[in-house]
Amino acid sequence: MACGHKTEHRHDVHYAEDVASGEAFCLVQGSERELMANALRQIESRLATWSQPGLLNAVEAGATPEEMVQALFRLGLGAPIALDDTHLGSLSVEVRRRD
Repeated sequence: MACGHKTEHRHDVHYAEDVASGEAFCLVQGSERELMANALRQIESRLATWSQPGLLNAVEAGATPEEMVQALFRLGLGAPIALDDTHLGSLSVEVRRRD
């Protein structure tokens, strides 16, 4: 008699619009890497998405307070769950530069 269990892999995609900022974004979460990668590819093929380099460059290029707020908000939305030195460094440099 064989004994085993079935695992269910799933992913969730949530689309949201932030009324105050006017920004729209998708949150993708799940337990299987390949399902997540497929979901992200589908989103990227249908929507204008932000790249990590683009988000970081926008923070550096923000010339006006409005541009800086938008860039930092987007960086917060698009940053990886575990922030790395690139993201933290960008934030700290910009905060010190603006003082």
